Amino acid sequence: MTPSWIELGGALDTEPLAARPTPSHAVPGTWFSCGRGSLARVLDLVRPARAYLPAWACDTLVEPFAARGVAVARYPIGPDLRPRALPAPTDDALLVVIVPFGDAGPWLDDLRRAWARRLMVDATQGYPLEGFPDCWTFNSARKFFGVPDGSMLWGPEGVDVGAAAEGVERSDAHLRARAEGAPEARALFRRHEATFGPKAEAPSRASVERLGQLDHQGLADDRLRRWHEYHRRLAATNTLVLPAQPTAAPLAYPYLPAKPVRHQALWDVRAWVPVFWPECEGSPDAFVRELAGGLLPLPVDRRTTEAAAAELCDIVLALQRR
Repeated sequence: MTPSWIELGGALDTEPLAARPTPSHAVPGTWFSCGRGSLARVLDLVRPARAYLPAWACDTLVEPFAARGVAVARYPIGPDLRPRALPAPTDDALLVVIVPFGDAGPWLDDLRRAWARRLMVDATQGYPLEGFPDCWTFNSARKFFGVPDGSMLWGPEGVDVGAAAEGVERSDAHLRARAEGAPEARALFRRHEATFGPKAEAPSRASVERLGQLDHQGLADDRLRRWHEYHRRLAATNTLVLPAQPTAAPLAYPYLPAKPVRHQALWDVRAWVPVFWPECEGSPDAFVRELAGGLLPLPVDRRTTEAAAAELCDIVLALQRR
């Protein structure tokens, strides 16, 4: 099987251009360099005194709040990865919800009605999700495509998001190195990631230009096909409760087997499945600890062929029979 992912974002290579590009979004928002930049702009506009984040939120999601001195409290999630036991809305609070792997169903509509402009939808696990007219939404193009940077932000209707601050032109050296199989690709990726922070800056012009030359619909369809291939083979042994059909193309197929499969056992047979949210392994929430240590985010990107997905299913099922 051809390895497709080493770690989140790290194994994407330069994105090939499409002969017939399709738009990423029917109603474009405002481009920022990364999700933290989009979130930073929202915090500077809304200025909440406190924020509620899901228990599985990674450190990078917390960073813009910490930089602005916003108090953060965590709320639990269930086996469907949706929020549980949320507080009542208040005028001084911001609720952040993560759309889990493209699952933006009716549950999100209920939160939009209740929280409206005090709601921030993190759509970095599903693409393309459009902005909602009554709340804030941001995504992360660089998690889905081989581009140096890019996150789109939508505000509620009637709210002027404002232009992004001038940014820097980021290199795509880590993407080219990955495409060439160069051993320095991981080190280049880590250096590249270190250039981002909680600043509302614009993305590289090259990223926006390349994103405008992709077949977004075709790439989304590819991801959904792979998701369904995994779900058909693995749903019976998956302890997560997943929708029959994701609303948007998912970042990965989230597989949490009843009998844990060690990541190292997969890597030993060159099945490159990443570890998401390792910083959450010390969470006081037992389910989040299980998720951080045991989740297998199976790749669904264009580099994962039907044959590779089938072989990966065979591998994880075989490991559970040991």
